[in-house]
Amino acid sequence: MTIDDRFLTLDYKNMGIFDKFKKSSTDSATAKPTPVSIAAKQPAKKNIAAVPAPVIADKEKSVAEKTIKKVKSIEAPKAKSAREEVIKKRPDIFGVLVKPLLTEKTSTNGALNQYVFLVKTSANKIQIAQAIEARYNVKPLKVNVMNYSGKQIRYGKSRGWTKNFRKAVLTLPEGKSISVYEAQK
Repeated sequence: MTIDDRFLTLDYKNMGIFDKFKKSSTDSATAKPTPVSIAAKQPAKKNIAAVPAPVIADKEKSVAEKTIKKVKSIEAPKAKSAREEVIKKRPDIFGVLVKPLLTEKTSTNGALNQYVFLVKTSANKIQIAQAIEARYNVKPLKVNVMNYSGKQIRYGKSRGWTKNFRKAVLTLPEGKSISVYEAQK
């Protein structure tokens, strides 16, 4: 079948632009061109009676299974943790805190009720305070932020840069503390 013959037998109303060029399963080396008639140009009406009964039953079963799955998902909602609820309410504070910075100097600041965290470079002081309040249930008195630029490094002949980072020093009210040294859930 040549390309011209295939264009004559296609129904252009019900197909996309590139479907015209796809090879159909009927195209093969032994296929004979069919003459174009007016009846072939008109879209064929679907006859439900011509579809075998098992095919209809399979479709009905799959529809029934899908509705059962939907009903089960509606009936049994999963219990959300407090963290997931906060993230859903305030997606802008998710991921603001990268990790607590645990060094000798920052551990001595614990006596002054100051804690140091690495934060996103795009985070501002308000977002950092809200993230601390959401995660540790403590509202900080002060948030000081420092930006550090990456340093130039070499690997043999090639040169590169380490990442830029941002450090936040949080001052908490007296009597309040954060369990930084314990693993977070």
